[in-house]
Amino acid sequence: KVFRKFPFSSELQRMATIVLAERSMEYWITAKGSPERMGPQYATLPNGYEDAHRHFSSQGYRVLALGYRRVGKASSECSRSVRKMGRADVEKDLVFGGFLLLRTALKRYSLDTVKALKGSSHNVVMITGDHTLTACYVASEVGISTHKYPSESLVLTAVSTSTATNDGESDRTSADTKGEGGREMKEKASGSAAAPPASSSSSPFKFEWVSVDRQTRITYDPEQTASLARKFDLCVSGFVVEKMLEQEGMAYIEGSIRFIKVFARFSPSQKELVLLSLKGHGLTTLMCGDGTNDVGALKQAHVGVALISSSNLIPLSSIQQGHHQNHQNRKQPFSSSSSSELRRRGSARAGKIHPRARGRKQPGAVPPPQITPAETGAGRGGGGMREEKKVKVFGMELDLEEEQELGIIRLGDASIAAPFTSKRPYVSAVAHIIRQGRCALVTTYQMFRILALNCLVSAYSMSVLYLDGVKYGDTQMTVASLAITLFFFFISRSTPLKQLSAERPAARLFEVGFFVEIMGQFAVHMVTLLTAVAWAMPHTPRDKETLDPDGLFKPNVLNTVVFLISTSMTVATFLANYRGHPFMISLRENKLLLYSLLSTELLLLVCALDFLRPLNYLMELAPMPTVQFGLSIFGLMVADLTVAVGFTWAVRGAFANVPRPSDR
Repeated sequence: KVFRKFPFSSELQRMATIVLAERSMEYWITAKGSPERMGPQYATLPNGYEDAHRHFSSQGYRVLALGYRRVGKASSECSRSVRKMGRADVEKDLVFGGFLLLRTALKRYSLDTVKALKGSSHNVVMITGDHTLTACYVASEVGISTHKYPSESLVLTAVSTSTATNDGESDRTSADTKGEGGREMKEKASGSAAAPPASSSSSPFKFEWVSVDRQTRITYDPEQTASLARKFDLCVSGFVVEKMLEQEGMAYIEGSIRFIKVFARFSPSQKELVLLSLKGHGLTTLMCGDGTNDVGALKQAHVGVALISSSNLIPLSSIQQGHHQNHQNRKQPFSSSSSSELRRRGSARAGKIHPRARGRKQPGAVPPPQITPAETGAGRGGGGMREEKKVKVFGMELDLEEEQELGIIRLGDASIAAPFTSKRPYVSAVAHIIRQGRCALVTTYQMFRILALNCLVSAYSMSVLYLDGVKYGDTQMTVASLAITLFFFFISRSTPLKQLSAERPAARLFEVGFFVEIMGQFAVHMVTLLTAVAWAMPHTPRDKETLDPDGLFKPNVLNTVVFLISTSMTVATFLANYRGHPFMISLRENKLLLYSLLSTELLLLVCALDFLRPLNYLMELAPMPTVQFGLSIFGLMVADLTVAVGFTWAVRGAFANVPRPSDR
């Protein structure tokens, strides 16, 4: 039975419990943690301890070191002593109990997601609390590391210069037998379990890169990190970063962080430091995490994605079912039989002890030599001397003090810190967010381009041509407005492609390519419009009634030509500025938009050729003076469409944002 529990600490990287063996009635201490942090806690370290856990870690296992110690027989004095023991007294002089090896299969979509991200001009790194060698192995398995493992995977280590026999692996990731940060292997019993490391002046370090197979050693030089990253996959531990900050300062490591692939044994504050450093280099960061330790990093990232396991979610149906059951129970009448049943159950439970009640201390009470039913009452409130603090979450009552004592991490911390939360515990959510983000950004940019061109063309039509008496009929305005509305609606229904592209969308709207496209298309449209007006002027009466801007609308050749040409320009604008691949479905795949654009253009061409007089009459269009004139307007519309679309596609290809491999 668990008597006391010291929860896992990310700083200490271990946890411990005091248990009562029911058969022998003895108190025992059991502990587990990372091998490098458990090493100083053992009374005697077995031979081959370091080599053993390094070997299993390099094979991808998560290695936990186990330890135990007998406290004594359960008695009043022993119980009192156990209750007063601090964490430092509990986690010392342990007996080595072996290694616990854990191997977790890669999650679904991990390989495909990392491959997609790296192929879409993203640099993928791993920031974890796992052992350095385990992290390097997993990074090579999922494709984060690209060079040969283990010979081309370098780990930055801190070599203590104060110990002549140091083997160069004094960082906590290799469980150096000389101690943590230059301290002795075994902490003093009177010392604090979280005592700060020795200062750099008393235990200076030098830093070097060491391959996982220990065949390569390279002295650390911040200026050479970039060139080194082209030949090797670089990894660093939180302990080494801590020693660098103490001994050399942030500038000594900050320039190298952007070239490191794996950050292992990193505390929550160190994870946050990595994100701040990457942002300081002008990089846009996305952090994906699933635990409380990732909250700081999720907040610092430009985009934070929290993963929540579906097994940790409380189904709404079960909550509602529980409410319904409680409601039905309250409706049942209370009878003598139910009263006797409650008394029988209460007497049966009197000899049982709730696990959370063990180890509680009643103020002023002398601990009994063994667990008794009286202790259960003391643990549940001490006879009314302690008020229990409870809160209701989703209709369930939770004891806050019990959660704090047992170290229970409440769900939802990561999701609160991150703007995006995925209920599926897969990193594929990252690729989904990038796909949707790129599609939304490109859609917004193309709408700005379309609106800008329409405004420029409309400004000329409504100002200069307005003075020449150019006016649109009600039917013409209705048809044009409905067509534009449908075009925008169909654009908004464009979906992103499943395959991420190496090309990136424009980082900002006002770039050189944007102005070249807009001004080039506007120039083509203006030449077309001026040419059409010049051709139509000789066939348009110039009387006062026709030139009156405020007069009644009457179809004539000039306003007919201007309507056909300007509406065709609108179609050309949508065709030319629709982005399509590689960020969203192409125009051919967006069939509704394609069919609506082609139908509108075909309608305009038919009206220009004046084949169907009733249709022209319905559209309030004047008859064409000659067949040759109609063919000329038809050719002008086709030329405007072809030149505008061809020019835009050429400029788009010239200004495509495909970063070089070294910049990804």
